[in-house]
Amino acid sequence: MASTRAQRLLQFSHHRPQIYHFERIDACPSTSFQSKTLLTTTTISSSPKSNHLRPFTTTSPHGARPATAGAARASKARAGKAQPSPGLMQKEQMKRMMKDGSAFQAMGLAPETFTTLPLRDRPSFLTDFSTRWLWEKTRLQKRAKQLFALLYFKFWAVRTRSPDAVARLGTNARLRYRLFEWYDFELFRTPRIARELYEEMYRALASGELDGVAGKVKGDLLGSLRGRVEARGKLNSTEWKLVRYTKRPRCVGYSVIMPNPDSKEPWSQSWLQQAVVEVESLQSVKRIRRVPDGKGGYEFRDVSGGAKDREGWPVPRTVREYVVIQKSVVEGRQGRWMLWGMTKPTTVLDVKRELREKLGLPEGQA
Repeated sequence: MASTRAQRLLQFSHHRPQIYHFERIDACPSTSFQSKTLLTTTTISSSPKSNHLRPFTTTSPHGARPATAGAARASKARAGKAQPSPGLMQKEQMKRMMKDGSAFQAMGLAPETFTTLPLRDRPSFLTDFSTRWLWEKTRLQKRAKQLFALLYFKFWAVRTRSPDAVARLGTNARLRYRLFEWYDFELFRTPRIARELYEEMYRALASGELDGVAGKVKGDLLGSLRGRVEARGKLNSTEWKLVRYTKRPRCVGYSVIMPNPDSKEPWSQSWLQQAVVEVESLQSVKRIRRVPDGKGGYEFRDVSGGAKDREGWPVPRTVREYVVIQKSVVEGRQGRWMLWGMTKPTTVLDVKRELREKLGLPEGQA
């Protein structure tokens, strides 16, 4: 039995192994398969002397083409269509946002805005002439740019009549239209508008009733005011009193923004005007808290603290704020003036920082 097993093992060890080759065979192009894509099959051949041996591959033959003419055209169109760059796509998106007015709602303070400092807060010409001259020169340059932009928008870019209506006018009427019919940008009315919105906002904040100013205050500012009312709590209330204005509100910054003003836009145009108004006044704020009176009820107690005047109000203090208001026109439809928020005046440090950025200098050099 052992010798028989040994003989079998010896015979198996001397047996030459079969060599398997992978071969690609194209299907026969019979009439029933002419309308289909050529199939690629794999077969195993045990013959060591095959004349058509080639390594196994999964790639399609070089002569393969799409099955239909439509697929071929679609493949060619996809290959030949160039994708726009991310920068170009961003510019197109911004153009659409400026066109429908959504960019105006998300826009902050307008570029090139220079908020003038009061005279008493500016550097002195006697003690620091170079710094004062740098600030004044920047202010004059900004004001000149804004003035030329305003004149361009008022007398050329912004139209008060449609092009068809202007074309039907006679020569004299068209001349009068060009010389005297201009869009009113309300530059000189911005102090009064800002003062009214300013007072209305603070009265609503003191009372906690903010629904009345929902359409007059920008959305993110309204959310901030609601947060302040909620943080105050239900047991606390506030009263606000404007004693008087220490100086007349004045416009210290004005800008007009229009997308693509040089291109020939259709009659329905979109633009934004934004103004910064300095408001300085005497104000008094009284804080009241509802506390138990010891008899099972509640009483309202003044918890403001500090010195009081004859009427029981805290002594008023001087408050100077720079109110930003804006009004947009989207597709020829005018909006209303809204309170954007508050900003700060442009100081000497701001001017030097901007100068360093333009010159590409590191921090600390100018």
